[in-house]
Amino acid sequence: MSVLNQYAAILGKALQPPYVPPSDQYNGLEFKWWKFAFRPAEYRTEGYLVAFLLAYLITWFFGSRTISQKAKAWLKAHRSLYGAQFSKPSPANGELVQDGFTSYFIFSTGRRYVKTLHSTFEMRPLHDLLQLIVNFGWGLYFFDYKSEDVLQLDFHLQPSVGGPSSWVWAIVNKNYLNQSRQERWDLSFTKTSDHPSLPITLTVMTEAADVTDALFKSISSSNTQAKNLLTAISDPAVQPYFHSLIITDQPGERPKTALNADEKERHLVLTLTVPPASKAADTLPLVQAVFGLVDLLGGNPPQLRPDTKNKLRKMREDVDVELKKDAEKEKREQEEDAKRSEKAKKKEEKIAKLSAAEQKKLLEKDQKRAFRKAQGKMVKK
Repeated sequence: MSVLNQYAAILGKALQPPYVPPSDQYNGLEFKWWKFAFRPAEYRTEGYLVAFLLAYLITWFFGSRTISQKAKAWLKAHRSLYGAQFSKPSPANGELVQDGFTSYFIFSTGRRYVKTLHSTFEMRPLHDLLQLIVNFGWGLYFFDYKSEDVLQLDFHLQPSVGGPSSWVWAIVNKNYLNQSRQERWDLSFTKTSDHPSLPITLTVMTEAADVTDALFKSISSSNTQAKNLLTAISDPAVQPYFHSLIITDQPGERPKTALNADEKERHLVLTLTVPPASKAADTLPLVQAVFGLVDLLGGNPPQLRPDTKNKLRKMREDVDVELKKDAEKEKREQEEDAKRSEKAKKKEEKIAKLSAAEQKKLLEKDQKRAFRKAQGKMVKK
């Protein structure tokens, strides 16, 4: 044991750095105690690292609390509405389901005309200092980039809601018009137009003017909460938080092939900026009106002209044909790639069995063939 102690002592002396006496030329702040001296200026880099670490921890603590409080405040302001509208409005404990630090959601079922409602919060990463810096940089570089707390209410409707005709229709805040077109494939079916019933900051996206006229007529004569939709959506208290209201029978992402009839779904999607906790109730009238709109579409859907119905049906038939062609083309390309890969693999296996001289001869032959092929292309040009 004594031998081990001796080795440990020798090793400790070998690894111990030599003592460096404090320099007499230092003129900055200094703290002395016995044989020790602490000079803050000589630990500037370490000080920056500690300061950044403290800033990161403080940001994480207060940021995560702010995110949670903001989402919970909105739910608290709308919980009674959810409870009145659904037999199963939220998880058993009545709280938000959390997925990570920035994602929350509510899953609601048990309502007429609605299969499910997914209420999804996607919050800014206020808890992550580095991500906040990155988002700030993106905002400076890309003019239309917005880092916001976004709430989406996605109503999966019963197939009969909206009537026998299928259509895509939306009211969109003009500040989010380009973003909406880029993010949602179904809005490519529509054209944009202003409407006198809406403020200048909002626009209508529709496949046919008849859809807008019929829908607004149904809303104005409705005996449900839908009659308050245009008032709520035009309210100055709601305008800062409104992104879009979309009624659609098409998926948000472009499908790889045409969908079968039983795969097509009807959705009503309301997208908002999450208001501050102190103003969480400002969006309540709009959400109430949207529930009324669901009842209107289910009980008294807009009546469209025959020519409009034919136009909508023809549009979907043409899109299905295009999707099928694209899917078949992609399938052919994949099959051709697989054949080429298999052919190349067999050729490599064949070459591997040849001698070095035969491999060299075959390589020269391939190079000459490629050269003649390139010359032929140049002559044709």
